[in-house]
Amino acid sequence: MNQQILVTDKSFILPHHEQQLRSAGYDVVRISVSDATEQEVCEAIKGKVGYIVGGFEMVTDAVIESADELRAIMFVGTNWRWAIPGHELAGNKGIAIGAAAHINSHAVAEFGIAMSLIMCRNAIGLARGGTTTGTTERSLSDMRIGIAGLGHIGEKYAKFANALGAKQISYYSRTRKPELEQNLDLRYVEKHDLVTNSDLLFVSLPSVLGKDYFTAREIQELPRGSIIVSSSSPDLFNIDSLYERLAKGEITAAFDDNIKDDRFQSLPLETWYSPTGAAADNTHSTIEAVSDCCVKSIINLIETGSDERRVN
Repeated sequence: MNQQILVTDKSFILPHHEQQLRSAGYDVVRISVSDATEQEVCEAIKGKVGYIVGGFEMVTDAVIESADELRAIMFVGTNWRWAIPGHELAGNKGIAIGAAAHINSHAVAEFGIAMSLIMCRNAIGLARGGTTTGTTERSLSDMRIGIAGLGHIGEKYAKFANALGAKQISYYSRTRKPELEQNLDLRYVEKHDLVTNSDLLFVSLPSVLGKDYFTAREIQELPRGSIIVSSSSPDLFNIDSLYERLAKGEITAAFDDNIKDDRFQSLPLETWYSPTGAAADNTHSTIEAVSDCCVKSIINLIETGSDERRVN
């Protein structure tokens, strides 16, 4: 009898990658939803030697405690500590954890740039059924660009913005990047200065920075008419202050993660844009690359405990 690997969500793993797992001696058992409950995962994890986390469920201590044969977990994205809050317990039990980190960075940055163009050109408001007619809008090339977080995604934001003719690009990151500053003509500034002097602010930061990383004061000091484009957790923003400025029409924003606050649902689409589910990394090429990575790594982690993608 083949050993079993649990996979959540229906996007991962692709059929030909399932065949690779079967050829290696594993059967795939799926929870084909993106929001499995803790109880559902606790039941499903029993008897599984591997677990590919493709949905939005949290791999909690309770899930790890329920895992009686688990040897390896593979996360389909970068922010594995957020997805696997039970990672310390998993490590203590000798369960290897891997992550398909940064594979989705091009797709996420591409989506962010698309949203920035839609918002700065008011493409939604000017569309049929929109609320504005014949207005003259800004060009991205005329805006002061700010990038919060110059990691894999932030670097691509800078390259895209340069290609689109941006004349002033500033960034804040926990680590300065002098080589990128020179190659991409970037200016390093402190976080407060970045927020208060950006007409278009790209945010790509890890959720471990904590709730209200962007404080109420900082959000209130965003320039009038500025745009936030974020691929990060909404928890990084002071939600009350963000809503207040959006509701007054003082700023606009596009997030790749819906805020679980009913007030935001009443805002006009051209003021507050968010997809019904995370969409930035959902491209054919990204899913192919991530699926391929996860299959190779989960087999290595189960059989040897070693893989270049191991993170614990």
